[in-house]
Amino acid sequence: MPRARRPVIYTQHVLSDHFDISPLETGYQPKLKTKGMRESSAGAEIVAALAPLPGDVVIKKHRYDAFHNTQLETVLRNIRGAGRVDTVIIIGTVTSICCESTARSAFMRDYKVAFISDANGGLDEPSHNATLDIIGKVFGRVMTVAELGSLLRS
Repeated sequence: MPRARRPVIYTQHVLSDHFDISPLETGYQPKLKTKGMRESSAGAEIVAALAPLPGDVVIKKHRYDAFHNTQLETVLRNIRGAGRVDTVIIIGTVTSICCESTARSAFMRDYKVAFISDANGGLDEPSHNATLDIIGKVFGRVMTVAELGSLLRS
């Protein structure tokens, strides 16, 4: 199926080897001081099967919320022309951490949120389902890939 002509924005969580760019994160997860999402490591790379295509945007982030201290909001406000984007579709990992943080932040900025239940990966089923529940009750619309596909085709 050909890809819908909608902007695609990747976020890439990257921690620095040069200084502790996210001290609370590495404080709670000490292994991240030397492993994981380090600059230029496999842990920070976008998997090949999901590699960005020409014209896609990749935004490096250093916190769970992809809006925090990044260009994401500026890109969203202008990528299709000033003020034309009104919906953010959340797909990624980890459901209850980065995905939920970004969905809540999008909602707080008055974006509609579509949270794709079977295209988000969690640490475990209970936390994944808890996020789906709260997003669906308060912060957005939870749907499957198939439901999203139907909406994008209509």
